Order: sequence, then structure tokens, then C-alpha cells
Amino acid sequence: MLGRLGSPLGGGKANEVHVVSYNVLSSSLASPGYFQHCRPENLYAEKRYKKLTLKLEEQVKRNAVICLQEVSTAWAGQLHSFFQKEDYYLISSHYTKQWQGYMGSAIAFPTTRFTAEEVEVVRVADTKSWPKRPKPTMFGKLSTAVQDLFFGPKRNEDHYDLARNRQNTMVLCKLKCRTSGKKICVGTYHMPCMFWAPKVMVIHSALVCQKIQSFSKGEDTVLCGDFNFKPTDSMYELCTRGSISEDDENYPEPTHPEETWTPELEYGFDSAYKTVNGEEPDFTNYAKIRDDPTFIETLDYVFYSPSLKAKDVVAVPHRDDVEGPLPNKEEPSDHIMVGATFEL
Repeated sequence: MLGRLGSPLGGGKANEVHVVSYNVLSSSLASPGYFQHCRPENLYAEKRYKKLTLKLEEQVKRNAVICLQEVSTAWAGQLHSFFQKEDYYLISSHYTKQWQGYMGSAIAFPTTRFTAEEVEVVRVADTKSWPKRPKPTMFGKLSTAVQDLFFGPKRNEDHYDLARNRQNTMVLCKLKCRTSGKKICVGTYHMPCMFWAPKVMVIHSALVCQKIQSFSKGEDTVLCGDFNFKPTDSMYELCTRGSISEDDENYPEPTHPEETWTPELEYGFDSAYKTVNGEEPDFTNYAKIRDDPTFIETLDYVFYSPSLKAKDVVAVPHRDDVEGPLPNKEEPSDHIMVGATFEL
């Protein structure tokens, strides 16, 4: 299903900008052995890439700023060529492992419409100072050795250590409109998929929001991506309200006596779909992996600063109207594209 806008030229006016976000599903992660309930012909990387470019062409016509997640290095080269021919500039960051296709996130913007005033690619865990880890005692070393020998390595349950070790990077751009001179900051992120460690996801949600709010320095801001949390989760509340209660079961309490950081934002972001439609999409991810239960939830969002006005959003389907699970003959990814048009 190709996303559509109420206006075919949304984002083309000097006082408007159209921003979309799409997790494209890495070219290395759509094997028939993994997506066993999808037709094999819908999983071939070459066919999926062709469908992807058709979707991107629709957004290029709208002068959209395009945010992507799960861009493999195999597809990054092709996308550089695709966007260059469309007078777009692509910025990509790759941080994962070989079996994932070294996938990462990217932002592409039309150079005929915008200049890049500032660009930053940053590992999110590096945006925070972390207390020094205490040196292990001799007893601690011995205890760890015995644990490893008889029971196997103990899983690290310290949410701050786990958050610190994540390699996920975000891409940030401060764009200036060539005609109006107005500026907008756009950032994209693919949240660690750690449903089993929600405190880690709260930490990263806060770090991502804090980083783009610091980067924007008060300019209009759009933050979008695959956040891997649902509208009912603590992470969503944090992003949209600016904080969560210390009584929240997922609040990341300090685990080190020198830890002074707190998951608080300068302001809570508005959500484009919630503002325009009164609710988030019915779903943005529809997948069934091997014999696992079908997963169909909203994980992708277009957040924006209160200084902006959301005018329209990319139309998204209801689950009852989709032949799932994804990918299918129309959708090359297990996610659907989201996006919005903003008045600067």
C-alpha cells in the first residue's frame, strides 16, 4: 500500500515541509526461513528494493525529507545513486553486525529545497557521561569465575550497563529552506529492540530526545523512526510528556552512587498521527517470524516540537484491510511508511 496525502504536493510550499519515516527491512533479514508465512517471491531482495524505490519516488515528488531505518550497506550504495539522480543528498550510518547487513539509519533531503546547515551522526550511548565502573575485587573475580564455570556467564541485568553498551546511532540534520530561509531539525533513530529490558529502552528514549533537543537549539524539530515501543508503554509517555514518574515500574533508578542523570526532557513532543487523527495508527509493524505468534503493533512515530503545526499525515491502513503478515506483494517491508506535513 503506497502512502498518500490529502494534498498530492504536501511539503512543496515554502512554509511547509513533508517528513516521512520507513523501516525498510534490511536486505539481509528477509529470508524465507525467517518469514515462513510470507510468499518467497515477496522476500527477494531485488524485488523488495524495486518496490522500495517506487515508494521513495512518490515521496521525492513531494520534496519530502526521508528518514529510513534498517538500511543495509548493500542497499546504501544503491540508494546513494538513486537519491543523487533525484537531486537528493543521503546521509547514512551503519552500526550493526554482518548477519544484519551492517544495517543502520539514514536521512535523505532534496538539495533543490534545502541546504544542510549542520549534520551529526552520533552513537546515542555516547551522548551521556557514565560513572566509572568500579574495579572488580579479587573475591568478585573468583565469584565470577565459579559462576561461569558451573552455571555459565551470568546475564548482565544492570540497565545502565546494558544501555551504555548499545551501538545504535542516530542521524540529525539542521536544514535551511532555500526560498524562505526557515530552518528545521530532523532526526531519526532505530531504538534497540529490547522488550525484555524496558528500563534500557526508557534510557535510550530519553537520550535520543535529549540529544535532538540539544542539537536543535530551539529550532523547529521532527524526530521520527522505529522506536520499538507501543503507545501504551512508558517510553511513549516519556517522549510525549517529557518525563515519567519515579513510581513507574520502568523508571531506570540509578545503579551507581555517582549517577546523577535523569530521564527528563526539555519538553514533551507532540505526535503527528495523534494530533491529526486523534489516535496513533492501528499498526505500523505486521510480522510473523517462524512459528512465533503474529506481531502486529504500532512502533513507528513522527514526533515534533510544539513550535510546529502538523497539517496532514500519510494515510495508513487498518489491519483488517491488509493481507498479512508483511512483506506482501505490495509492501516490501514488515513495517509501513509513516509521515506528516508540517507548517513551519
